[in-house]
Amino acid sequence: MNIVEYSGNAKEWDDYVQNRDDATPFHQIGWKRIIEKTFRHKAYYLMAKDNDKIKGILPLFLMKSRILGSYLISLPFIDHGGVYADNNEVAISLVKRAINIAQDRKLNYLELRNLSEIKYLSLITKRAKVTFILNLAEGEDFLWKNFRKQVRNRIRKGIKNGLKVDFGKQNFVKFYDIFSQSMKDMGSPVQNKQFFLNILEEFPQQTEIFVIFYNKKVIATKLIMFFKDTMFLVWGAFLKEYYELVPNYLLMWEVIRFAYEGGYRFCNMGRSTINSGPYDFKKQWGPEIRQLYWQYYLNKAKQLPNLTPNNPKFSLAIKLWKHLPLRLTKLLGPLIIRNIP
Repeated sequence: MNIVEYSGNAKEWDDYVQNRDDATPFHQIGWKRIIEKTFRHKAYYLMAKDNDKIKGILPLFLMKSRILGSYLISLPFIDHGGVYADNNEVAISLVKRAINIAQDRKLNYLELRNLSEIKYLSLITKRAKVTFILNLAEGEDFLWKNFRKQVRNRIRKGIKNGLKVDFGKQNFVKFYDIFSQSMKDMGSPVQNKQFFLNILEEFPQQTEIFVIFYNKKVIATKLIMFFKDTMFLVWGAFLKEYYELVPNYLLMWEVIRFAYEGGYRFCNMGRSTINSGPYDFKKQWGPEIRQLYWQYYLNKAKQLPNLTPNNPKFSLAIKLWKHLPLRLTKLLGPLIIRNIP
């Protein structure tokens, strides 16, 4: 078994991703181009090969932060993007090479956002995050009946409130405006606009933007990705002043219907922290809840990174950020978040 770095054969890499049942769009080689083009982070895309045949992959990026120091991560800014391998032995071989890179570069730590836990003693596993997979195969009527009564009532309420849905990439400006406002309201830096534009450019056939209108004003939005038989809800937001109109419920329902009518078998509703507000919201729709395994190797770092809003170190910064002008958060946010995964 040889561990080598990606040498530019995009078809070889993507063929391996396409042939895996558990593949996600984030392992496609296009994601490497997006991160490099947007942030200039150095990539280490590792492949495990046996007789020139790929047996596993591990995409990594080197990031540097005043808060976290220098570290390796697979992958930044998304739910999961760690090791894909034919078996645990291959996975461990890839992890060992990643650890060697962290050691050679004298990095603080290595972070892997895995869909399956890698059994290796050097890794510390956090189980605070889950993802939600809604099975669409039984059809629209079955899904509707399987939703909690509260969900159905709020979808009906959204319709009665006169909310309208639209989709198309012409809605990008509205998407980014609402996403920026929502991040400010939560006290979090907003991602670079160019990051999203690069995603849409790299994956034009795998992306779409949905919006909800109220009296011709966009009040909620989602950016989604399609890959194989699954639709992924990647980023979304709504304006908090319109919360009582329940646009988030109608938008979710319309996106689910769109996926089913488009022939997709599953809807990946995205990650949430266990027992959080978003967790409770997604759970109502009757999805399968799957554990995410965020695994770490501590090199120079003495403890696991803690970037949650509950960290006392961030409480003052969050309060201050909420009170900054939106225009200023749009300027400052991308400078901060580019090195925070």
